Amino acid sequence: MDKMKCPVCNRRAFDISHIDGYQVEVSLKCPNCNKFVTIKCGEEGEHYGVSESMPQGLTQKEKIMRTAIDLFMKNGYIETTLQEIADAVGLEEFEIHNDFKNKCSILTSVLDFFAEEAGRLEVPEQAFSLLTKDSTTDDVLNCMYLYFPKDTETYYLKTLHVLFHEHYRNNDVREFMCNNIIIGQEKYSETILKRLIELGALDKSVDVDFWSRLHVCIVFLFAERLVVGIGEMYPKFNGKGMEEMLRMLYDTVFKLHGSDKSNLETS
Repeated sequence: MDKMKCPVCNRRAFDISHIDGYQVEVSLKCPNCNKFVTIKCGEEGEHYGVSESMPQGLTQKEKIMRTAIDLFMKNGYIETTLQEIADAVGLEEFEIHNDFKNKCSILTSVLDFFAEEAGRLEVPEQAFSLLTKDSTTDDVLNCMYLYFPKDTETYYLKTLHVLFHEHYRNNDVREFMCNNIIIGQEKYSETILKRLIELGALDKSVDVDFWSRLHVCIVFLFAERLVVGIGEMYPKFNGKGMEEMLRMLYDTVFKLHGSDKSNLETS
């Protein structure tokens, strides 16, 4: 039996039977200081559920954002209070206002950060400039953002989880998904296809509207399926599933409309 201490008041919070082989996190309100805390139990090893340790060197604002997205995912955005976020971070509620006006501004900052760091939809200028008349599917995929930043996959997947569960009842989230995951991705694909047509890598019979919308469907369905299967998939996610599906799509585009079909790779 392990005696677990509260990280805030350092007093005994609860007891738990010893866990071998993997680590879990227990979230509860400390009976001594009444703070909402998360305590790690067990040994380092296999991840359990969606547990993730807080990275070192984060600012207070970043800690608040990461803690908030955890609570939004577990309890829902509407159901989570600013006081609960403050308790989980180990702050007083008024201290949250040093960085955020209210709970809505926390969510806005999370979405802005997600769009900027993990969801860039614009074609990278350097990769875009490398497209030529002889471009292949590999060149197209090099223009696409398919992976989350290394060692931050869990945080971004949690944010994605919140997006898919909150867009049904939150106008801000719905607008974000529309602009970034749907309209943004459609324009993204259109830009690449039109550029390939201009270069002569694809013939002019390409139905840009059809293929760009199919691109959106693949991205959206992959993300939705990922969210449904969330949990153990967190530590395993590497973006390869999305890459494989998009590769099949653009291989087909080149097969049907490529200017030099003899050199196509149809993996």
